[in-house]
Amino acid sequence: MSTVVLIRTSRVSAEATIERLQGLGIQAELLESPNAIVRLLSGGNYRVGVAVPEADVERARAELARWDEEAQPRLRALAREVRVGFALATLPAVLLTAWFVAHPPHWAWWYSVLVVWLAGVWAWSAWSRPRSARK
Repeated sequence: MSTVVLIRTSRVSAEATIERLQGLGIQAELLESPNAIVRLLSGGNYRVGVAVPEADVERARAELARWDEEAQPRLRALAREVRVGFALATLPAVLLTAWFVAHPPHWAWWYSVLVVWLAGVWAWSAWSRPRSARK
């Protein structure tokens, strides 16, 4: 029986996809596993293929489309949360920049803007973590 590459994705995503497909009765397998040198040099950023039998390709593609559709509301909510959080983290630095433009200080004013921006991003990341991860 011949197999067809369904998707090429990260190893973690491929393993999750295989697990979900096998839970639905679709035989899926990981096509390749890079050697240790590739994994080390890529920092884990390499792609692997997920293969399914030709007979199950359409059903597997339909499942992937359904999973994508189910994930869209969560992704939109997460993207909105990131946009709002990043804007709020950046706002103090923007206000400080506007103040420095209106009241020109010495040459190193941008250091303080950078520090304020980094502090805002840090505060946003600390605040946005789940409570269980904060402890």
